[in-house]
Amino acid sequence: MIIELIGWKSKGLRAPDIEVKLERSDSSVACVTLIQMPNGTGKTTTLNCLRAAMDGSAESWDAEKVKSFGNTDTPPEFGSFIATLRINHSKRIVIEMTFHFVEGVVTYRTTAGSKIEDNYCPPPEVRRYLDPRFSELLFFDGELANDLISGEKETNAGHVIDTFYGLYHLADLKRKALDSFQDHVRQAGPAKGAAQSARLIGRIDRFRSKLAELEEQTARRRIFFR
Repeated sequence: MIIELIGWKSKGLRAPDIEVKLERSDSSVACVTLIQMPNGTGKTTTLNCLRAAMDGSAESWDAEKVKSFGNTDTPPEFGSFIATLRINHSKRIVIEMTFHFVEGVVTYRTTAGSKIEDNYCPPPEVRRYLDPRFSELLFFDGELANDLISGEKETNAGHVIDTFYGLYHLADLKRKALDSFQDHVRQAGPAKGAAQSARLIGRIDRFRSKLAELEEQTARRRIFFR
């Protein structure tokens, strides 16, 4: 799946009221984009909004954080940030964030084709890739760039590979499988428990074997990229 950011638009935030278009006249999209602005003019605000538009994380922001995005010169009642994505070179998804500065909340509106949802609701096949661990690396600042180059902090090549290949889903899958196993055992009751538990234990063992194989492959990739 190819997910491209083709533009964004901001208004009433601690960033310029501006519309940025990354799609060229031949329908290609800029592969690498640099945001360069003087200090205090909205770089961090723009990056944070891009991340939140991708992963829906603004729904959990507290009131103080939401209000910190408002234009301090002329505090507005509302602000907005709109990001447009293109999926597989054709389908477009528009994710709109509305900042309610008085209440201190952010609401979402998602448009995918003719379908409009008044919340953060990208199609399931797209949403699985729009994870906060992904968006933090997709939109990064100079400090993170230095960390990646130096390798002195937690963010290293292995972490980047895990994130962009979605390998963190393995740990999520393991947790869900174990939770499902425990639920089945509890629901089986004493009469069926032994036989059903044996079958489920067999499934878990096969899953663990596959997980170990994938983790070994991941380790080899990390060594190669380092």
